[in-house]
Amino acid sequence: MNWERVLRNTQAIKTSVLTTMESREFHSKVKRLGDLDDSTQTLHKDVKQLNEREMNAFKAEKKLVGDLCSCSSIREDPSLRDALQRWNEHIKYHEDYLNSMINDTSRVMIEPIKRLLTEFPKIKEMIKKRDQLLIEYEKCQQKVDKLKKKERTGPNVVKLDTARKSLSAIKKEFEEENEALLDYMTSLYEQRADYLTPSIHALINIEICHIAEGFRFYSELEASVDTQKDKGQEESAKDDRFNEFKSLTIVSTD
Repeated sequence: MNWERVLRNTQAIKTSVLTTMESREFHSKVKRLGDLDDSTQTLHKDVKQLNEREMNAFKAEKKLVGDLCSCSSIREDPSLRDALQRWNEHIKYHEDYLNSMINDTSRVMIEPIKRLLTEFPKIKEMIKKRDQLLIEYEKCQQKVDKLKKKERTGPNVVKLDTARKSLSAIKKEFEEENEALLDYMTSLYEQRADYLTPSIHALINIEICHIAEGFRFYSELEASVDTQKDKGQEESAKDDRFNEFKSLTIVSTD
């Protein structure tokens, strides 16, 4: 049962045993818990998608490196071939690193969220029980009010006494259930930040390490390619100077 229906059901109960303020406070807390459940489910979905997208990006990179390695024109260039070899070696390492990162993300973020989500069905059951007790409480109150108006004959006095005992018992049960539910809903809502903050901090640290590791590798790979490029340009410049020198010499090179 979704939260909109839960709220509609509890708002539909017509009662005289609770004040308007008490009913509004309860309905407000139910709505607030429903919003928390919805936002927690969205967060759970988003973190799962984060893991999936990280893995999809890795798979795309792995395919790209594989395609480049199989390109004959690239293999003929020593600097590119060496760079691709290092990139391919990094892919193998990165796969293990990424799997570890995803497992860590599941451990610090997804599992705590799943545990939090298990609380909301419990609250829905408690609300259902509370509403049933409230309906019974209202019926008992109406029965007592009706018997009070009747003539005070022996049978009616006995019925009224029995009805009052039933009312007292259901009132006590309802108040205990209602108070426990209100405390539970308030506690869960007020502790939401304290519960999730450590998980969010851990997720941020995981992402920082992941990004830093990627930055380190690609910076080193770029520097390596630039070094090979500079060496190639230096060799080319030497050849150009040697050819220029040969063109000036009076000695035949034939």
